[in-house]
Amino acid sequence: MITIKKIIVNEEKCTGCRICELACSVENEGVYNPELSRIIKLSEGLPETLSTIVCQQCIDAPCIQVCPVNAIYSDDKNGIVKIDADKCIGCKKCIQACPYNAMIFNEKMKKAFKCEFCGGDPACIKKCPVNVISILDF
Repeated sequence: MITIKKIIVNEEKCTGCRICELACSVENEGVYNPELSRIIKLSEGLPETLSTIVCQQCIDAPCIQVCPVNAIYSDDKNGIVKIDADKCIGCKKCIQACPYNAMIFNEKMKKAFKCEFCGGDPACIKKCPVNVISILDF
């Protein structure tokens, strides 16, 4: 049986520094660009409330179910939901289907992308200066 993993953020202790976004974009895209991050920090209201958007690795992932070309799949080794960028046709059905708004569309590449746990060692966790990001196994 595959253990489902989820990235969890302790929002109460998060400082909102956004280093997680930068670490993610560098790890996955080789550039410091929060728009290319697979983890998204949102700040809303006054006083400011922080929240984090990141793939929840749904067991019955709606993104997998709606992909017309089977570009999205659950990795047999670790259960992580992944996207085969070579197969993705940029239809955005996965983005519309995601209940957590965790699917992101790269306008330049015309492809969807999302958190894939950086191959098992998430950069956001390693670089968080206040250690508020972790992985929980379900």
